[in-house]
Amino acid sequence: RGTYEWYGAVHWRSKAWITERAAAVVANAGPAAQYAFAKMARPTRTLAIVRNGLAVPEPTATSRARARIELGLAPDDVAAIFVGRLVDHKNVPMLIRALARLAADGGCTRVVVVGAGQQRAALQAMAQDAGVAARLGFLGARDDAVSLMHGADMLVLPSWREGLPNVVSEAMQAGCPVLATRVGG
Repeated sequence: RGTYEWYGAVHWRSKAWITERAAAVVANAGPAAQYAFAKMARPTRTLAIVRNGLAVPEPTATSRARARIELGLAPDDVAAIFVGRLVDHKNVPMLIRALARLAADGGCTRVVVVGAGQQRAALQAMAQDAGVAARLGFLGARDDAVSLMHGADMLVLPSWREGLPNVVSEAMQAGCPVLATRVGG
């Protein structure tokens, strides 16, 4: 699923040992799998890519209106949603800097952050320093993130690294356009 850049040599040797003995190795995205096989110095002959499957219900006008109310958005707000853990590799500081630039140019008016993590307080302070705290909402961890995506105009994922994040597929499932850095899957 991911690229696991934080793994040390012993992790990769262990994975290589297991991979040598496996009939197949399943991954959900080619880039992450290619990275792992390169780190293990193993041929990819046992690799099988199986994409994540999702049901695709149709968003409705009422689901969008309900989600926008839940997100605290005005009808004319242009809103992006970030869904993920608040950790370093998700690169939320770049999102805050982008919001500050867009706000100064009259662009995106709101960003809603759905997720929890060790960086929340620092991100809130950064938003305050950048003058966009009123435009940036932190909802914490939620189990209804996909339904909230119906109310956003786009999902943003500024990660430094990813495999194939479920949130991208979930956003597409919700009919929410995705703006993401070109990393991983």
